[in-house]
Amino acid sequence: MKNCNCFQIREREASVKEKCGRKGELLTPGWYCLCPFLTKRREYEYRYYQVNISGSLQEIKNKTFIIPQQSQSIDYPAFEVITKDNVQCYLDLTITYSITNPIHMLYSVTNLPYMIEKLLNAMVRSRAGQLELDRIIEDPSQIARLQVPLQEEVQRWGVAIQMLKVQKVEADARLKDALALSNKTELENKVQIKKVSTDRQTSIIKAQAGRDAIIKEAEGKAQQMILQYKGTAEQIRNAARAEAEAIKQLASRGMGGEAVIFTLKMKYLDVLEKIIRMSNSTDLYAHSNDQVEIARYLGANITFPMK
Repeated sequence: MKNCNCFQIREREASVKEKCGRKGELLTPGWYCLCPFLTKRREYEYRYYQVNISGSLQEIKNKTFIIPQQSQSIDYPAFEVITKDNVQCYLDLTITYSITNPIHMLYSVTNLPYMIEKLLNAMVRSRAGQLELDRIIEDPSQIARLQVPLQEEVQRWGVAIQMLKVQKVEADARLKDALALSNKTELENKVQIKKVSTDRQTSIIKAQAGRDAIIKEAEGKAQQMILQYKGTAEQIRNAARAEAEAIKQLASRGMGGEAVIFTLKMKYLDVLEKIIRMSNSTDLYAHSNDQVEIARYLGANITFPMK
Protein backbone atom coordinates (compact mmCIF):
# COMPACT_ATOMS: atom_id res chain seq x y z
CA MET A 1 0.00 0.00 0.00
CA LYS A 2 1.33 3.41 -0.89
CA ASN A 3 1.86 5.98 1.82
CA CYS A 4 -0.85 8.36 0.57
CA ASN A 5 -1.20 11.78 2.11
CA CYS A 6 -4.99 11.47 2.49
CA PHE A 7 -6.49 8.20 3.70
CA GLN A 8 -9.24 6.64 5.79
CA ILE A 9 -8.94 4.31 8.78
CA ARG A 10 -11.91 2.01 9.39
CA GLU A 11 -13.33 0.58 12.61
CA ARG A 12 -11.19 -1.98 14.46
CA GLU A 13 -8.13 -0.66 12.61
CA ALA A 14 -5.33 1.70 13.56
CA SER A 15 -2.21 3.34 12.17
CA VAL A 16 0.84 5.06 13.65
CA LYS A 17 2.06 8.46 12.45
CA GLU A 18 5.73 9.43 12.60
CA LYS A 19 6.99 12.99 12.44
CA CYS A 20 10.50 13.56 11.18
CA GLY A 21 11.33 9.91 11.86
CA ARG A 22 10.25 10.05 15.50
CA LYS A 23 7.55 7.97 17.13
CA GLY A 24 4.33 9.83 16.76
CA GLU A 25 0.72 9.31 17.68
CA LEU A 26 -1.87 6.62 17.12
CA LEU A 27 -4.38 7.28 14.37
CA THR A 28 -7.86 6.00 15.21
CA PRO A 29 -10.78 5.45 12.75
CA GLY A 30 -11.48 8.50 10.56
CA TRP A 31 -10.08 10.58 7.66
CA TYR A 32 -6.55 12.00 7.78
CA CYS A 33 -4.29 14.17 5.60
CA LEU A 34 -0.56 14.20 6.32
CA CYS A 35 2.01 16.80 5.39
CA PRO A 36 4.43 15.31 2.84
CA PHE A 37 8.11 14.92 3.79
CA LEU A 38 7.44 15.83 7.46
CA THR A 39 4.99 13.15 8.54
CA LYS A 40 4.41 9.60 7.41
CA ARG A 41 2.89 6.37 8.66
CA ARG A 42 4.88 3.50 10.20
CA GLU A 43 4.82 0.37 8.04
CA TYR A 44 3.65 -2.97 9.53
CA GLU A 45 5.35 -6.01 7.93
CA TYR A 46 4.98 -9.70 8.71
CA ARG A 47 5.80 -13.07 7.18
CA TYR A 48 5.04 -16.57 8.44
CA TYR A 49 3.79 -20.01 7.38
CA GLN A 50 0.49 -21.61 8.27
CA VAL A 51 -1.49 -24.71 7.32
CA ASN A 52 -4.27 -23.99 4.83
CA ILE A 53 -7.58 -25.82 4.38
CA SER A 54 -6.05 -28.49 2.14
CA GLY A 55 -3.44 -29.30 4.83
CA SER A 56 -0.42 -27.89 2.98
CA LEU A 57 1.88 -25.09 4.10
CA GLN A 58 1.10 -21.60 2.88
CA GLU A 59 3.34 -18.55 3.17
CA ILE A 60 1.61 -15.46 4.48
CA LYS A 61 3.40 -12.14 4.06
CA ASN A 62 2.27 -8.54 3.85
CA LYS A 63 3.38 -4.92 4.18
CA THR A 64 0.76 -2.41 5.24
CA PHE A 65 0.21 0.81 7.12
CA ILE A 66 -3.03 -0.48 8.62
CA ILE A 67 -2.79 -2.46 11.84
CA PRO A 68 -5.81 -4.77 12.39
CA GLN A 69 -7.15 -4.87 15.93
CA GLN A 70 -9.58 -7.74 15.39
CA SER A 71 -8.91 -11.23 16.73
CA GLN A 72 -6.58 -13.13 14.41
CA SER A 73 -6.22 -16.92 14.33
CA ILE A 74 -3.16 -18.76 13.04
CA ASP A 75 -2.85 -22.53 12.53
CA TYR A 76 0.88 -23.06 12.87
CA PRO A 77 2.58 -26.08 11.24
CA ALA A 78 3.04 -29.14 13.46
CA PHE A 79 6.43 -29.21 15.17
CA GLU A 80 8.39 -31.95 16.90
CA VAL A 81 8.68 -32.31 20.68
CA ILE A 82 10.29 -34.93 22.92
CA THR A 83 8.25 -36.10 25.90
CA LYS A 84 9.39 -37.10 29.37
CA ASP A 85 9.44 -40.79 28.38
CA ASN A 86 11.79 -39.92 25.49
CA VAL A 87 9.17 -40.27 22.74
CA GLN A 88 9.09 -38.05 19.67
CA CYS A 89 5.71 -36.67 18.64
CA TYR A 90 4.28 -33.76 16.69
CA LEU A 91 1.92 -31.13 18.05
CA ASP A 92 -0.44 -29.12 15.87
CA LEU A 93 -1.42 -25.88 17.61
CA THR A 94 -3.83 -23.06 16.86
CA ILE A 95 -3.51 -19.66 18.49
CA THR A 96 -5.83 -16.66 18.54
CA TYR A 97 -4.49 -13.21 19.42
CA SER A 98 -5.25 -9.52 19.00
CA ILE A 99 -3.14 -6.35 18.94
CA THR A 100 -4.14 -4.16 21.87
CA ASN A 101 -1.43 -1.50 21.63
CA PRO A 102 -0.29 -0.87 18.01
CA ILE A 103 2.46 1.59 19.00
CA HIS A 104 4.14 -0.87 21.40
CA MET A 105 3.79 -3.66 18.88
CA LEU A 106 5.41 -1.74 16.00
CA TYR A 107 8.36 -0.50 18.06
CA SER A 108 8.89 -3.64 20.20
CA VAL A 109 8.86 -6.55 17.77
CA THR A 110 9.39 -7.29 14.09
CA ASN A 111 7.30 -9.91 12.29
CA LEU A 112 4.85 -10.46 15.14
CA PRO A 113 3.26 -13.82 14.04
CA TYR A 114 6.68 -15.38 13.53
CA MET A 115 7.91 -14.21 16.95
CA ILE A 116 4.80 -15.59 18.64
CA GLU A 117 5.34 -18.93 16.89
CA LYS A 118 8.97 -19.23 18.04
CA LEU A 119 8.13 -18.24 21.61
CA LEU A 120 5.25 -20.72 21.67
CA ASN A 121 7.40 -23.54 20.31
CA ALA A 122 10.02 -22.99 23.01
CA MET A 123 7.42 -23.03 25.79
CA VAL A 124 5.64 -26.12 24.43
CA ARG A 125 8.89 -28.08 24.06
CA SER A 126 9.84 -27.23 27.64
CA ARG A 127 6.43 -28.28 28.95
CA ALA A 128 6.26 -31.45 26.85
CA GLY A 129 9.59 -32.55 28.32
CA GLN A 130 7.87 -32.69 31.71
CA LEU A 131 4.92 -34.83 30.55
CA GLU A 132 4.59 -38.38 29.29
CA LEU A 133 3.08 -39.01 25.86
CA ASP A 134 -0.07 -40.74 27.11
CA ARG A 135 -0.81 -37.78 29.39
CA ILE A 136 -0.43 -35.33 26.50
CA ILE A 137 -2.77 -37.41 24.35
CA GLU A 138 -5.37 -37.92 27.09
CA ASP A 139 -5.25 -34.37 28.46
CA PRO A 140 -4.21 -31.76 25.84
CA SER A 141 -5.20 -29.02 28.29
CA GLN A 142 -1.78 -29.55 29.90
CA ILE A 143 -0.33 -27.80 26.83
CA ALA A 144 -3.22 -25.35 26.44
CA ARG A 145 -2.47 -24.01 29.93
CA LEU A 146 0.62 -22.36 28.49
CA GLN A 147 -1.69 -19.57 27.37
CA VAL A 148 -1.16 -17.82 30.72
CA PRO A 149 2.68 -17.68 30.68
CA LEU A 150 2.60 -16.89 26.96
CA GLN A 151 0.32 -13.93 27.65
CA GLU A 152 2.74 -12.68 30.31
CA GLU A 153 5.53 -12.65 27.72
CA VAL A 154 3.70 -10.99 24.81
CA GLN A 155 1.77 -8.36 26.75
CA ARG A 156 4.88 -6.13 26.70
CA TRP A 157 4.52 -6.18 22.91
CA GLY A 158 0.98 -4.83 23.13
CA VAL A 159 -0.56 -8.22 22.24
CA ALA A 160 -3.25 -10.30 24.00
CA ILE A 161 -3.46 -14.10 23.65
CA GLN A 162 -7.13 -15.07 23.57
CA MET A 163 -6.91 -18.82 22.95
CA LEU A 164 -4.35 -21.60 22.66
CA LYS A 165 -5.61 -24.98 21.50
CA VAL A 166 -4.00 -28.33 20.65
CA GLN A 167 -5.48 -29.46 17.35
CA LYS A 168 -3.76 -32.83 17.06
CA VAL A 169 -1.05 -34.98 18.60
CA GLU A 170 0.75 -37.22 16.12
CA ALA A 171 2.92 -40.19 17.08
CA ASP A 172 4.11 -43.46 15.53
CA ALA A 173 1.22 -45.83 14.70
CA ARG A 174 2.76 -48.72 16.65
CA LEU A 175 3.25 -46.47 19.63
CA LYS A 176 -0.37 -45.36 19.45
CA ASP A 177 -1.53 -48.99 19.38
CA ALA A 178 0.66 -49.80 22.38
CA LEU A 179 -0.73 -46.82 24.28
CA ALA A 180 -4.28 -47.81 23.38
CA LEU A 181 -3.66 -51.36 24.63
CA SER A 182 -2.06 -50.03 27.80
CA ASN A 183 -4.99 -47.71 28.45
CA LYS A 184 -7.45 -50.54 27.82
CA THR A 185 -5.61 -52.82 30.25
CA GLU A 186 -5.48 -50.07 32.85
CA LEU A 187 -9.21 -49.44 32.44
CA GLU A 188 -9.99 -53.16 32.83
CA ASN A 189 -7.84 -53.30 35.95
CA LYS A 190 -9.69 -50.34 37.42
CA VAL A 191 -13.04 -52.01 36.67
CA GLN A 192 -11.85 -55.27 38.28
CA ILE A 193 -10.54 -53.46 41.35
CA LYS A 194 -13.83 -51.59 41.68
CA LYS A 195 -15.78 -54.87 41.38
CA VAL A 196 -13.63 -56.56 44.05
CA SER A 197 -14.06 -53.56 46.32
CA THR A 198 -17.84 -53.64 45.79
CA ASP A 199 -18.02 -57.39 46.53
CA ARG A 200 -15.91 -56.92 49.65
CA GLN A 201 -18.14 -54.11 50.83
CA THR A 202 -21.22 -56.27 50.20
CA SER A 203 -19.71 -59.15 52.21
CA ILE A 204 -18.91 -56.80 55.07
CA ILE A 205 -22.46 -55.45 55.08
CA LYS A 206 -23.92 -58.99 55.07
CA ALA A 207 -21.60 -60.06 57.90
CA GLN A 208 -22.55 -57.02 59.93
CA ALA A 209 -26.24 -57.72 59.31
CA GLY A 210 -25.80 -61.37 60.44
CA ARG A 211 -23.90 -60.25 63.52
CA ASP A 212 -26.61 -57.73 64.40
CA ALA A 213 -29.30 -60.41 63.97
CA ILE A 214 -27.44 -62.81 66.30
CA ILE A 215 -26.95 -60.06 68.86
CA LYS A 216 -30.63 -59.11 68.73
CA GLU A 217 -31.69 -62.77 69.05
CA ALA A 218 -29.39 -63.25 72.05
CA GLU A 219 -30.69 -60.06 73.62
CA GLY A 220 -34.27 -61.28 73.09
CA LYS A 221 -33.55 -64.65 74.71
CA ALA A 222 -31.76 -62.97 77.59
CA GLN A 223 -34.70 -60.62 78.11
CA GLN A 224 -37.11 -63.59 78.00
CA MET A 225 -35.05 -65.48 80.61
CA ILE A 226 -34.90 -62.39 82.79
CA LEU A 227 -38.68 -62.02 82.63
CA GLN A 228 -39.11 -65.74 83.32
CA TYR A 229 -36.80 -65.60 86.33
CA LYS A 230 -38.55 -62.50 87.55
CA GLY A 231 -41.89 -64.33 87.31
CA THR A 232 -40.52 -67.36 89.19
CA ALA A 233 -39.04 -65.13 91.84
CA GLU A 234 -42.35 -63.33 92.16
CA GLN A 235 -44.16 -66.67 92.63
CA ILE A 236 -41.66 -67.70 95.32
CA ARG A 237 -42.13 -64.37 97.08
CA ASN A 238 -45.90 -64.71 96.93
CA ALA A 239 -45.75 -68.28 98.31
CA ALA A 240 -43.41 -67.14 101.08
CA ARG A 241 -45.74 -64.25 101.91
CA ALA A 242 -48.73 -66.61 102.03
CA GLU A 243 -46.85 -69.06 104.25
CA ALA A 244 -45.67 -66.28 106.51
CA GLU A 245 -49.20 -64.93 106.69
CA ALA A 246 -50.55 -68.38 107.67
CA ILE A 247 -47.90 -68.76 110.37
CA LYS A 248 -48.64 -65.27 111.58
CA GLN A 249 -52.35 -66.04 111.86
CA LEU A 250 -51.66 -69.26 113.81
CA ALA A 251 -49.29 -67.40 116.08
CA SER A 252 -51.88 -64.69 116.70
CA ARG A 253 -54.31 -67.35 117.91
CA GLY A 254 -51.83 -68.67 120.46
CA MET A 255 -50.80 -71.61 118.34
CA GLY A 256 -47.12 -70.81 117.87
CA GLY A 257 -45.95 -74.40 118.34
CA GLU A 258 -48.53 -75.68 115.90
CA ALA A 259 -47.36 -73.08 113.41
CA VAL A 260 -43.84 -74.47 113.55
CA ILE A 261 -45.13 -78.04 113.17
CA PHE A 262 -47.32 -76.94 110.25
CA THR A 263 -44.36 -75.35 108.51
CA LEU A 264 -42.21 -78.44 108.95
CA LYS A 265 -45.01 -80.62 107.60
CA MET A 266 -45.34 -78.49 104.48
CA LYS A 267 -41.59 -78.50 103.87
CA TYR A 268 -41.44 -82.27 104.35
CA LEU A 269 -44.27 -82.85 101.88
CA ASP A 270 -42.62 -80.60 99.28
CA VAL A 271 -39.33 -82.48 99.58
CA LEU A 272 -41.10 -85.85 99.47
CA GLU A 273 -43.00 -84.84 96.32
CA LYS A 274 -39.78 -83.82 94.56
CA ILE A 275 -38.08 -87.11 95.51
CA ILE A 276 -40.98 -89.18 94.17
CA ARG A 277 -40.91 -87.28 90.82
CA MET A 278 -37.23 -88.04 90.30
CA SER A 279 -36.86 -90.81 87.70
CA ASN A 280 -33.57 -92.24 89.00
CA SER A 281 -34.51 -92.29 92.69
CA THR A 282 -35.12 -95.31 94.93
CA ASP A 283 -37.76 -95.13 97.68
CA LEU A 284 -36.59 -96.55 101.03
CA TYR A 285 -39.39 -97.06 103.52
CA ALA A 286 -38.72 -97.06 107.23
CA HIS A 287 -39.87 -99.70 109.76
CA SER A 288 -43.59 -99.97 110.24
CA ASN A 289 -43.39 -98.48 113.70
CA ASP A 290 -41.40 -95.58 112.28
CA GLN A 291 -43.98 -95.17 109.52
CA VAL A 292 -46.73 -94.93 112.08
CA GLU A 293 -44.78 -92.38 114.07
CA ILE A 294 -44.07 -90.31 110.96
CA ALA A 295 -47.67 -90.47 109.82
CA ARG A 296 -48.91 -89.52 113.25
CA TYR A 297 -46.40 -86.71 113.38
CA LEU A 298 -47.73 -85.46 110.07
CA GLY A 299 -51.24 -85.68 111.42
CA ALA A 300 -52.35 -88.55 109.14
CA ASN A 301 -54.76 -91.18 110.38
CA ILE A 302 -53.15 -94.13 108.55
CA THR A 303 -52.89 -97.77 109.58
CA PHE A 304 -50.00 -99.76 108.06
CA PRO A 305 -50.39 -103.55 107.69
CA MET A 306 -48.10 -105.65 109.84
CA LYS A 307 -45.90 -108.33 108.25
